[in-house]
Amino acid sequence: MRRLVSGTVLFAIAMALIHPVPGAEQTNTSFWRKVVGVPTADPVKKRIPGNMRFSQYTGFDSFLWETSIGALADTSYKLPVYRSWPSRRYVVIGDVRHEDPRKEWHEGELRDAVKAAQILGGEAVIIRHGSEAGVQALTGLSDNRRFYSQPEQTALVIRWQTEDEIQTQLKRERALVERLKKEEPAFESSLDSSEQTASLAIKYLLRSGTKDDSPEFFSKFLALMKSIDRKSDGLSGQWLFKAILKSGGITTQSDRDFVGIASVQVEGDNVAIISVRGDTEANFSGKQSGGGLTGQIGIGGYSSKAVGVAVPRKISITFQSTTQSGTLQGTLILQR
Repeated sequence: MRRLVSGTVLFAIAMALIHPVPGAEQTNTSFWRKVVGVPTADPVKKRIPGNMRFSQYTGFDSFLWETSIGALADTSYKLPVYRSWPSRRYVVIGDVRHEDPRKEWHEGELRDAVKAAQILGGEAVIIRHGSEAGVQALTGLSDNRRFYSQPEQTALVIRWQTEDEIQTQLKRERALVERLKKEEPAFESSLDSSEQTASLAIKYLLRSGTKDDSPEFFSKFLALMKSIDRKSDGLSGQWLFKAILKSGGITTQSDRDFVGIASVQVEGDNVAIISVRGDTEANFSGKQSGGGLTGQIGIGGYSSKAVGVAVPRKISITFQSTTQSGTLQGTLILQR
C-alpha cells in the first residue's frame, strides 16, 4: 500500500512539473524567451580546444545585431566563417579569443575557433578584430572588458534565428506599438509611417540594460517615444540614432554599430548634431540646402568630411576616410 501511495505521489509531482497549475506561470515573460528557450547549461565549463577562451554574451540585444546584404562566407571549415555581418538574422552566443591577445591567427587558430563554436552550439562564426571587447552596455560580454584600439582577433559564436523566433520578435514589436497607440492616440498617424523608429527604440532600451520582460519596459518605451516625437516639420529636437563604422585594411576588416539619442539644433542653414546618450560619442556640424547636408562628422573618435540628406522623420549622413590601417566608412542614421 505504501509503495502504491508513494508511486501515486511521485506521479502527481511529475505531472505538476510538466503541466503547472493554471495561473502559476509568470505573466510577464519575455517575448523572446517564450520561444527561444534560453540554455541553462554553463557553456564556460565546456572544454574549449587549444589556447582559446570563451566569453558568454549576456546582453539583452543578442537578437538585434547587424546584418548585411550579400555577405560572403568561407565554407572550407566545418562551420561557415564570416568576416563581415551575415545576411541572415542570428543570435550571438558569445565570443572566442586566444589567451594571448597579441596572437596572430593562422589556420590552426581558426580551426580551434570553429571547433569551440561547435562545442558551444554555434552554427557559424564571425571573425572580428578587437571591436567586440567593448563596454558591457555595448557588447554584453561577461568579462566586461573595456575597448582599446588593439589588433586582438576574436570570433563571434552565433546561431541562426528560427522562424518562430523571428515571428515572436515581430509580435513583440507590434504589441508594444499597438499599446502605445491605444494609450497615446496622438501616435496613431505618426507610427504608421515610422515603425522603424519603434524598432530602434526597442533596440536602444535593450542595449541600455532594460529587459523586455521588466515591469518598467513599456513606461520607458513610452517616455522615449514621447521625447523624440517631432513637434514641427523642422529638424530641431531629439532623435534616436544608429551609427555604423566599417574599417578595413589589406588583411583585416571590422564592423561596429552603436545606438543612442542625439540632439539636433538648426539655425538658418546651420545644422548641429550631438549625441546625448548611447554607446558612443557622435557629432555633426554643417549646413543644409534643399534637403542636402554637408559638413564635418565625428563618431567613436574618428572625424571626416561628410554628406547626407535630411527629411522631417529621418536624417542619413555618410562619410569615408583613410586611416593608418586602411579605410573607414561610416553612416549615421537618425530617426524619430
